Amino acid sequence: RTITKTFAERTPRILQSVESGAEEFGKTMADTRELVKAIGRAEGTFQKFISDPALYNNLNETTVMLSRLMPRIDRILRDVEVFADKIARHPEALGIGGAIRPSTGLKESPSTPGFQPK
Repeated sequence: RTITKTFAERTPRILQSVESGAEEFGKTMADTRELVKAIGRAEGTFQKFISDPALYNNLNETTVMLSRLMPRIDRILRDVEVFADKIARHPEALGIGGAIRPSTGLKESPSTPGFQPK
């Protein structure tokens, strides 16, 4: 009797929770149905994404192009690294200042005295 009495007292709240859950599930299913209809439209973006082979071909070509460019980009970045190191060691190479103030080619702080010609 204790168990059935407790259950009987809670029955209205349980039924109310089940009812509100069923209503929310119904709303969710209606929203899902609308979403599926929108996706299934022939003029829709998602439908074109799924069915249009041109989009797949463009993505495939882009991937192939990137795979071909990666070695070139790696070589370019190595060249930029060498260039930056050369400029850091010989900044006078950028302009006529090297004729007036030649560098030792070492990375020095600005407070270090410059190269003294013999």
